[in-house]
Formats: sequence, C-alpha cells, structure tokens
Amino acid sequence: MRAYAVEVLAAWKSSHPDDSLFIVGPPWVRELGERGVHTRVVRRGGSLGRILAQLLLTPLVYWHRGADAVVALGPVVTPFVPRERRVCVVHDWRHKHHPDEFSRSVLLFRRLWVPLIESAGGVAAISEKALHETSMFAPRANPVLIESGRDHPGRWAVDPTPEHLRNIVTFGHRPAKRPELVLRAAALLPRDTEWRVQVLGASGEYREELAGLARDLGIIDRVELPGFVDDSGYRDRIAHAHVVVVASTDEGFGLPVVEARYFGAHAVATTDSGLGEIHGAQVAVVPPEPAALSSELADALARPRGTVGALDGATWGEVASRLRQLVLLGC
Repeated sequence: MRAYAVEVLAAWKSSHPDDSLFIVGPPWVRELGERGVHTRVVRRGGSLGRILAQLLLTPLVYWHRGADAVVALGPVVTPFVPRERRVCVVHDWRHKHHPDEFSRSVLLFRRLWVPLIESAGGVAAISEKALHETSMFAPRANPVLIESGRDHPGRWAVDPTPEHLRNIVTFGHRPAKRPELVLRAAALLPRDTEWRVQVLGASGEYREELAGLARDLGIIDRVELPGFVDDSGYRDRIAHAHVVVVASTDEGFGLPVVEARYFGAHAVATTDSGLGEIHGAQVAVVPPEPAALSSELADALARPRGTVGALDGATWGEVASRLRQLVLLGC
C-alpha cells in the first residue's frame, strides 16, 4: 500500500503541479511534504487509528481546506463528504478468500469495505483480478480498471550488476507471504550451486521461527533474515536478485514481480496468488508445494538473468492522471 501511495502521489505532483494536495496518513507521509503538498500525520496506529483517520479526520481536513474531493488510496473512503466527491482504490480481497489470516478486529474493520465502496462516487481497481473481485463482492459498485504503474524501478538509484552468489529474494513480513514454503523448497536445491535465500520483512518471534526452520532444514548458512530494510536496502536486494519469489496466498497486483522483471530477475509465484492472471508470461507459476517450487527455482538458477529495462504497461503518471479524471467526473 505504501509503495502504491508514494508512486501515485509523486506522479500526481509531477504531472499536475498546480493541484494542491492535502495528505492524511502515517508518519512516512512527511516525506511527501513540499510546495503544494500539505500533510497531516496520524500518530495512532491499529484498527482504531485507521478508522478515526479514514472516516473522521479526512472529512475534517476536506471541509476545513475547502477541498474539491477525497481520494482514498485504499478501499475505505469517508462517507462524510458528498458521494460525487469521493473516490477509492481497491487492491485485493484477501480477507474474503482467507479470513483465517486476519484477527477479529481486522475482519470487523474490513466489514466496512463493501458499503463504503458501493457508496463511493468513483472506484478504481489496480488489476483485472481486483476489478473482477470487486464486482463480485461489491456488486452495487461501478469499478473501473486503473492498473498499477510499472515504470518506477527505472528511477531507482542502484547498480544492477549481479552478485557472484545467486540470490533468491522472498518476503516474510506476514505469514501469508509463506516464506516457510520458500525455505522448504530451497532445502531441496542442489548444494553444489551457489545460492542464498533472503527473506525480507520478518521480525520478532516470527523471524526466530524462520531461523529455527532454516536450522532444522540444514540451510541456515544460506539464509539471510535482515528484517525490515529501508528503501535503499530493498531496492539493492531486488536489483541484485537472480530470482524473486512471491509465494503469497493472494495478491492484488504484485509490484515485486514488476521490479524483478525490470532488473532481469526471474519472477516465481504460486498458483493461488492470482499473479499468473495479472502478469502472464512475466511470472512462472507453480503449485504451493516445496517440490514444485524447488524444481522451478532450480531451473531459474540455471538460466542467466534477463536484460535490464522497462516493461510494457501503465506508467505512474498515467495512473495519477486517470485517478484525477475519475475525480473530475464526479466533480
């Protein structure tokens, strides 16, 4: 969500410099504050903090500033502004497919999604998959496809020269990313190949659990668990990856696939993620089983990386402009 918001807002500022943007969000939105951009930081986290910010603080800013519209870069848009003046963006419906992955409080919060989406003046879906699912779960909404941009890796200040070791990059900031599956698949790889697995985002007890699994599998010497890394560290790891694995149970778009392919890395996902539907031939799709994933990893490690360069698809400037058009239609 953060990556999407940063790219949309940066592109909006660049493409439409005369627009005044009032951004309500967590502390990182301060990074976006400059001429023509005003930020209001929400310090309280958790479900309650999100509810207060999205439903109550945002309309206060709207009315106080005399704004033209509210654009929620997620599915929860305040009902306390005129319907024609509010637009929201839908990324995924993971909680409908996998409610067991969420706490009761989060599921309760997400019950707001359908009525708020259906009452919004404009609804944007970030992929064909998100568009189809929105039409299915919120049938009274009228969503339009505004697919996520694909050009942002070209602005990363990184050296894409591959490292000697063949890096397999995957994600562990939530159990739904299934890094355990990737570790079990890696344990089946030949040991005479120089590879290592980097699990990004795992922290606290979950990180220790993954480290314990890597020890039990006998691959702890080939596994890195750096936890959450800053933007520079993330970009560097993606740019130097040989394979990027998105083993999620469900995804709305999958920006790491775009980032991996831009730098020539092989992208691998699972059949239940929906990423094959979104990215087609740009991603290899396998069943969520260690043996199947390991076989695909072995094939990818045996092949050289592709060339570095932009992919076909929407730019973030086009995304921002289409969202702006959706706002103007209502206004």
